Amino acid sequence: MNSYSILAGILPLLVFVIIDAFAGVKAAAICALVLALAEAVFTFFWIGEIDIVTGSGLILIAIMAYISFKKESPLFIKLQPVLLGGILGLALIISYSVGRPLLYEIMLKYKAFLPEQIAFNIKNPLFIKLIKAGTLTSGVGLILHASLTCYAAFKLSNWWWIAIRGIGVYVFLFFSSLAAKAFI
Repeated sequence: MNSYSILAGILPLLVFVIIDAFAGVKAAAICALVLALAEAVFTFFWIGEIDIVTGSGLILIAIMAYISFKKESPLFIKLQPVLLGGILGLALIISYSVGRPLLYEIMLKYKAFLPEQIAFNIKNPLFIKLIKAGTLTSGVGLILHASLTCYAAFKLSNWWWIAIRGIGVYVFLFFSSLAAKAFI
């Protein structure tokens, strides 16, 4: 997963909040679904496949947009990042626990797409330890972020929710990175 994946994953939800504020939940759900589909198509042409994060995000947005559309409630689509973050967080923690840290495995799989310096660092044992520890700390950070996003979906305004969902993920991942460094 790269910064493009994280940024692109929030775009359909940001558009959802904006369209919901001006045109209602039905139009917002349709726009979010169209953008999520466009992201998947772009990812397919850019990488050559749809990765698990993009595919899962698309499926969850489709399901949650449909439910939001039918129920005429933005709550369901707001829970999409909660589910995705919680599932990804658990996957990271479990992969670390079974000795196959997902972030390290992904880095090896997409080595050709990495910047040259990072690809070079894959040979460094300290860097490998950092990535493996980052798998655990990022998993915990994503679960904490999903919990806060869930709270915002139920208790706070759309704008607070999107701020916590959008900026909050970077804050949690930043502190997860610091924790990984302290962990090794």
